[in-house]
Amino acid sequence: MAHGSSLPTAAVPWNGRHATSADGFIAGLYLDLDGTILDGDMHHACWYFLHQLPASLTKFLRLGTYPLALLLAMATQAVRGESAAVKILAWHATAGLKAPDLKLAGQRTSEVLARNIRPQVLAELRAYQAEGFYVGIVTGNLEPLVRSLVFDVLKANALEGTRLLINAKGIVTGRMACPSYPIIPRATGQIDGAVCVAEEKRRRLRGNPVLHELEYTIGYGNSGNDIPFMSLMTTAKAITPSARLWRHATQAGWPVYTPVALPSELALFARIYATV
Repeated sequence: MAHGSSLPTAAVPWNGRHATSADGFIAGLYLDLDGTILDGDMHHACWYFLHQLPASLTKFLRLGTYPLALLLAMATQAVRGESAAVKILAWHATAGLKAPDLKLAGQRTSEVLARNIRPQVLAELRAYQAEGFYVGIVTGNLEPLVRSLVFDVLKANALEGTRLLINAKGIVTGRMACPSYPIIPRATGQIDGAVCVAEEKRRRLRGNPVLHELEYTIGYGNSGNDIPFMSLMTTAKAITPSARLWRHATQAGWPVYTPVALPSELALFARIYATV
């Protein structure tokens, strides 16, 4: 790295030039979110999200049945893959929500998720940003739940995540639409397009003109499902990798980082109760 660089020794080095020029960005960092930047996965984010919804019978029904939805999602993932599991959790957490409630609860969820950021990964992210790197987040998580975290906390340049369909016609209320009773858009609980995991991450990045303009890129991921997008990069780094990613990283010569201690599953679920 060039003299005076702020990049930590744990970070992957590049060719030593500053990452921006008069023509814009020339180097970029693309990171997975859940399990890479954050302790925990999407199912923790959905749990936090449900607590942020306005008090209602529906909210408490969603919370009470969430363990069943999670078990179903886990069983489905084992048979049909991560994409199918994401669809189950998305429907359980968001179907029928008013768009304003979805947005506000998503912003509050980001505040909780910020407590799960891994300090070492954040330090490396900040170091790359100080060098002028373009930063993109590529995640299977639901965009409304992490948007504020990505742009307001991480200060990333771009987000590619799983998008939700919003029904502009809303749900029938029994009242006629008029100025006094406007129809409010609601989330359908369905995915808009494809779930942003595995090959979809690679497809999204390949279709993004920014990636093709960058001379040097680094990818951070934690799962075998991140290999497709990480393989697009000049180099990559595996964070708390799964066995599949660890094997691939070893063969590819990518560095591996695993924190000394990780929070337990119970601790991750319990973090919401310190914020409400």
